[in-house]
Amino acid sequence: MRTFPFFRWTTRLATAVAVTSTAAYATLIARAWRRYGTPPPPGAGDRDALLDRFMPVYDVVERHRIFVAAPAATVLEAAKDQDLMQSPLTRAIFKTREVVLGTTPDRTLPQGLLRTVQALGRSGR
Repeated sequence: MRTFPFFRWTTRLATAVAVTSTAAYATLIARAWRRYGTPPPPGAGDRDALLDRFMPVYDVVERHRIFVAAPAATVLEAAKDQDLMQSPLTRAIFKTREVVLGTTPDRTLPQGLLRTVQALGRSGR
């Protein structure tokens, strides 16, 4: 059976892409594995005294900061009534998690971010 040069070329290209992608991904995994448990110390602007009081030692760190041009009382009022489940993206993430883990949704939690977090704290989940 005769093979065409085009098919040999595309097979070699596909193999090269697969090998390169696999090697790159394996490198990322090895780097993450090596660095796990030794997070870099926070910079001067990244320190959070309140968080460090509750969790002084951690294995992984991811820091985010956003500045909001509004008074703190206004921001907190808006945040406490926020219902994250109103977002289609959030619902899709939780639905996917339910399917993958084979669980059912918890319909007993109250609406609103503050009430939900407080309920989670009381129930010990």
